[in-house]
Amino acid sequence: DQHVYKYSPTFDSKETKKGIMMESYAIEFLSTQWFANFKKSESNLSYGALTGHPDIEDEEYRMIVDTKCSWSKKTFPKLPMFIDNSTYEWQGKLYLYMKSKMTGQDWRTFRLAYVLMNTPEELVPEWEQDDLHYVDHLEPRFRITYVEYELTDADINKIESRLELALKYADEYFNQLINK
Repeated sequence: DQHVYKYSPTFDSKETKKGIMMESYAIEFLSTQWFANFKKSESNLSYGALTGHPDIEDEEYRMIVDTKCSWSKKTFPKLPMFIDNSTYEWQGKLYLYMKSKMTGQDWRTFRLAYVLMNTPEELVPEWEQDDLHYVDHLEPRFRITYVEYELTDADINKIESRLELALKYADEYFNQLINK
């Protein structure tokens, strides 16, 4: 659609704005809590039709980490079992797949880390309580919840077969659009 009709979709929300604004702080916070030296990844992953931009590429452990800044104390998943993760799980597995293909190394570990950071003042709605959005007084252990996933051989087979089907569908759809 975007190619034929020449448009780019946009998405904007207060939650997304917070995530973008606080991402570097969340990465720094994770570094201090996990005794690491994480830096925001500056590379773009690309393999075939796949592209992506992970938050952290830990070369030492061959691990990808993606951070999510929760909107407030209320929306922050307090325990791993409360993380709704299916979409982000596969996003991370695709990052690992691309990184493995691009480097020839075996990247298998993905961490999805929810980090509770202060909401920038200009984003806090006047109808919400301030104490939902300011978190620096909390112990650090209460401000990170994460889950870890492994990219398996079965996952790789699924990615490759789904990718093949998706490309076939995209070609058929494109041809239908331009020939209608």
